[in-house]
Amino acid sequence: MPPLVEKGEVIELKTYKENFYIDKPSPVNSVAISSDGKTIVSGSRDGRVKIWDRASGELLKSLEEHTDTVFSVAISTDGKTIVSGSRDGSVKIWDRASGKRLKSLEGHT
Repeated sequence: MPPLVEKGEVIELKTYKENFYIDKPSPVNSVAISSDGKTIVSGSRDGRVKIWDRASGELLKSLEEHTDTVFSVAISTDGKTIVSGSRDGSVKIWDRASGKRLKSLEGHT
């Protein structure tokens, strides 16, 4: 399997208005890359889960049903499903293609 990101490659996520560095507070808390390397998913403190095209850096979808910081994101092996976990106490399961929420698992405190 080829590397998902070439050594030294910089990927610019084009929708962010400013750059964030490791020594500054960052709105991005979690990142996952699909197994085929084509899609990046990010979760941020504004409660959004964003789906990006890795090659172009373009934002494909913004999933906005969490009401607090998103701390974790994951993509299924087949790339069809995204899961996100938030400070709002929920885990949400999303369809990657449509961006629709499939389920919301509530009850974490």
